[in-house]
Amino acid sequence: MPSFNSETFESKGLYSCTVCTGYTEFNKISGGTIMPNITLSIPEDLKKKMDKLPEINWSEVTREVLAEKVRRLVLLKKLDKMLEKSELTEEDAIRLGEKAKEGMLKRYKARGW
Repeated sequence: MPSFNSETFESKGLYSCTVCTGYTEFNKISGGTIMPNITLSIPEDLKKKMDKLPEINWSEVTREVLAEKVRRLVLLKKLDKMLEKSELTEEDAIRLGEKAKEGMLKRYKARGW
């Protein structure tokens, strides 16, 4: 188990807390997986609001947000790769998108929505 190096400092209106240097083993959370740690800097007013919600596991919230952001960026990268040789212009794509919306609207109206 790595040693904990807990520090709290304020710089330029940001609240930073270094929880641990290195890697930490989280038996209960991840079934024994060793995970790297990161340090975030957030505005002090946000930290105060977070402190008023002690029932929230902010580490888990952060993991979920980061995982979703990475998932979306990977998907965008795949789409860019798929479309890199496309001859459609941005205007063509917008026009096709509008036609698709119109078609969906007609279908939903036909179903009584």
